[in-house]
Amino acid sequence: MATAHVKRQRHRALPKRAASRPARAWLVPSGVSDYWTGDRIRELRRRLPATQEEFAQILEVASSSVHRWEAERVEADRRTREKMSSLNKILGMLDKHFRAEGRVDFFRTPQPRLDGDRPMDLLGLPSAEKRIGVLVKSILAGDFS
Repeated sequence: MATAHVKRQRHRALPKRAASRPARAWLVPSGVSDYWTGDRIRELRRRLPATQEEFAQILEVASSSVHRWEAERVEADRRTREKMSSLNKILGMLDKHFRAEGRVDFFRTPQPRLDGDRPMDLLGLPSAEKRIGVLVKSILAGDFS
């Protein structure tokens, strides 16, 4: 009976944050860009800048999923992680040339230079960064045809 009590006390002594992290977080090397922690997801969302609901619309997931990822209760699936990686690269490109205001509308608006697709529809595709990069260059050049 005394050992069970000691085990419970040891478990309570663990910091709450460490207990809520995904079990395999310590297995993933720090250089892996495909791994998304809650803080990294929150930072990406704030760079957009978007609410959790807007961010969820861009990634085509439920807004409760974004909340759970940021709280590190669950991990995003592989497809969504690919979309976030693509979004991160595109935001890096946009950071160089444009202000953060209006980015959510940019991702949700169909673009004629993308054959009528919305930039958010391209996220996760291998050609997303290249196609959106061409769009950004044409905007910078003033070519709106």
